[in-house]
Amino acid sequence: GAIGVAGRLLTGRAESGTVSTTTLGGPPAWTESRMLFAGAPASVLDATGTTTTTALGLDAHLHTATP
Repeated sequence: GAIGVAGRLLTGRAESGTVSTTTLGGPPAWTESRMLFAGAPASVLDATGTTTTTALGLDAHLHTATP
């Protein structure tokens, strides 16, 4: 599947179309979406250290999340 990385956040899209996220450096703890997405998720780390993840849903909306 497709992946996106920013800072310590790793985001991936499975063949099924769901997106999961985890942070690096800790125990494996993936959080899986309940929605289906298209293409690769993208993540960005801003100057304040905040990570934002974006993915295009099959509903044609751009979905963003900031942990």
